[in-house]
Amino acid sequence: MDVWRIFTGIIGLLLLLFVFYDSLKTTLAVSRDGPLTQKITLYIRVCSLGILKKFASVSFFKDHIVTSIGTVTLMTVVFSWYFLLWVAWALLFTWDPSGIVNTLSSEPTLEDTVGAYIYFAGFSLTTLGVGDLSPRTSLYRILACISALNGFFFVSLTATYTFNVVQAFSQSREVSIKIWSLGSRPRKILLNCWNGENFGVLENQISQINQDIASQGQLQHNFPTMFNYYSTRRRSTLFVQIANYLELIYLLEYAVTDSKIDRLLFLQAKRALEEYYNSILTGHVIRRVQQPPPVIDLGQLKEICERYSKDRELSTISFVDPEEFNEVMRKKEIVEMRRNAATLVESTGLWSWGDLHGIPEPSTQEG
Repeated sequence: MDVWRIFTGIIGLLLLLFVFYDSLKTTLAVSRDGPLTQKITLYIRVCSLGILKKFASVSFFKDHIVTSIGTVTLMTVVFSWYFLLWVAWALLFTWDPSGIVNTLSSEPTLEDTVGAYIYFAGFSLTTLGVGDLSPRTSLYRILACISALNGFFFVSLTATYTFNVVQAFSQSREVSIKIWSLGSRPRKILLNCWNGENFGVLENQISQINQDIASQGQLQHNFPTMFNYYSTRRRSTLFVQIANYLELIYLLEYAVTDSKIDRLLFLQAKRALEEYYNSILTGHVIRRVQQPPPVIDLGQLKEICERYSKDRELSTISFVDPEEFNEVMRKKEIVEMRRNAATLVESTGLWSWGDLHGIPEPSTQEG
């Protein structure tokens, strides 16, 4: 056995262990993705969004890029695992030149040795169990069985993981649309839920949305790959709708004089939102916005609410003094939370903070 075969065998073993570590950490560990998966997720997102900026004016092309980023990321991760597994087992099988023989002649494979090892590793991993090559020694028979089990295990693992990621993204769209159905912007939610006396119908909605956001934060923690799934419609973009919800919570808690909503719900909402943002921002490389977004003009909001109430013959919503509201919104924890929200809203280049309050942006789509 020459030194080169020993070296390739060791490399194959190390590569096999690395693929196992990355795949198991990504799919089974309740933590961050493995190192390879993290790099693939980052590079595909950066490259795709870079291409998107160059072709932002072409609507058809933009739609296809945005909606394909998640699928391309997931498929690249899965195929990378399979490819590296194939290479790893092919390198492992080069350890002993007499370990694999021709099935018909029972002679060691001498012609096209590299191709033979790749071929043998391939049909062993795919559990085909047939071929013109077979293991000769007891060690290689055991390795062939292990590689077959490895292939079967990875098929089950990747199929389950793919299903879970797609399902998690589908759930995020449901949460987004649930928030959007209350109103497309914070002020519209206030007006839609105001009955002339209180926001009674909103209390149950806030309780449910708090639970949904907490679940989304955990899903983002468990499946960071789903961060690369985007939508070109504002109604189904969770980053935008959660930012809307954050602004709504601040309006109800600090701007409305007496919302008659349980204060505990506001605390739960802020903690769920904080966990959601931390799950994403600590798990991905995202350029943070330097300044917090502008605070909603409470004076203008008052005028809108007064007109709305007058048209429908309802008593208007009572607000605090705008200066008092602005002072509260300058608190450090509120500034940081809103900065996190703006970071995610603007991370793709599709949306801006102005979309939350109806300021038109040429690069965005309404919906």
